[in-house]
Formats: sequence, C-alpha cells, structure tokens
Amino acid sequence: MKKALIVILAVVLVFSALAASEPSPPASAEPSDMAGVPNPVVPVDGPEAIEEQLGIYMYAPEEATDVQYSIIDDRVAQVDFVMDGRNYTARIEKTPEYEDISGYYTGFKHEKDMDWIGYEYHIAYNVSQEGVATWYDTFTGCSYSVSMDSGATARRLERAAIMFIPAG
Repeated sequence: MKKALIVILAVVLVFSALAASEPSPPASAEPSDMAGVPNPVVPVDGPEAIEEQLGIYMYAPEEATDVQYSIIDDRVAQVDFVMDGRNYTARIEKTPEYEDISGYYTGFKHEKDMDWIGYEYHIAYNVSQEGVATWYDTFTGCSYSVSMDSGATARRLERAAIMFIPAG
C-alpha cells in the first residue's frame, strides 16, 4: 500500500512539473492575438488618412484632447477623444440608410428624439453612465454616432452630436 501511494505521489509530482514548465501566452497578448484573429481597428495618422482611405470627412472638436483616429473593418471612421474630462467616441460610415454603428447594445433608461436646425438625431443614455447619439445624414449618405462610456447626460450628448452634424 505504501509503495502504491509513493508511486501515485511521484506521478502527480511529474505531471505538476510538466504543467508548470509549459509556456503560457504573454500577459500583454490581446485575446484576438491569441486566437489568430486580426484586430479590425487600425490606427491612422489623422483625419486626412480617413478622408483619403474612406472618403469621409471627420475631425475631432477643436477643444478635444487625447485625439486618436482609426478605421474599423476598412469602412468605419472613428475618432476617440477627451472633452471636458470625459471620453467620447465618434463614428461615421457610408451607408445607404440609417444604421446604428455605435457598438452599444445596452438597454438605455432614457431616450429622446432631438432636432438641431433640421437634423434629426436620437440620444439614449443611462444617467452618469454610457450614452449615445445616432443619426443619418442623407446629404453625406452616412450613419453617425457619438458615444460616451461614462458620465452621459442629455446635454453632453446633445453638445457632442452637434459638433459632428455636418451643418455644425
């Protein structure tokens, strides 16, 4: 009985040592890197690159800081920025009709249809949490979204949306 117990313990120690010596993925590896799936978000140098690659005119608001432009799936223009200490993401995509391109699939507690000099848009938010403004512009043929990951209010979403409405 003692010999069987010793053999079992020895086998357990050998397997433990083998498991510990097996390489693990680096801590900095992104999940998509580990799965071999390319990241659909590609950083670009600025708004000129977006205009050149997608034919979409997109600029961050003048008062924005920490501005980062990118292109998603070779079709969606995106700019991330900070304004008044809050994080925002704006997206524009050429679409034949309105599409929600915000990437938010949250149940919002507050929703409101808005209008600014003839441009109709929609805001949806959870107070002081996430929120999004979305609309479609028939002149540009684009769907738009401006979102916040926290701190959302109707006024903040309205202000951010107006900055991206083509007539703004």
